[in-house]
Amino acid sequence: MSVDGPTPFGQPGLRAALAARHFLPLFAEAFPRGRIVELPGVGHCSPEDAPDAVGDLVQRFLAETKTEAEAETRGAA
Repeated sequence: MSVDGPTPFGQPGLRAALAARHFLPLFAEAFPRGRIVELPGVGHCSPEDAPDAVGDLVQRFLAETKTEAEAETRGAA
C-alpha cells in the first residue's frame, strides 16, 4: 500500500528518533511523496511540545499542497 499525495511527518528529537529510524524506509515506501522533518528537543506530543514549530510546518505544508493543486488544475485545463 502507498499513499500518492503529499504527506508530512514530524519526527521527534534525536533520542526518540534513534528508536524510530528503522521505520524511515517503511515510511518512504508507503508515502513516496512524504517528507520527514526533525523537530529537535520535541517528544511524541509535538503540537504540545513545540506548537509554533508544528504550526509553521502545517502552514508551509498547506501552502505547498495548495500550490501543487493549483498547478495540477492549470495543467488539466
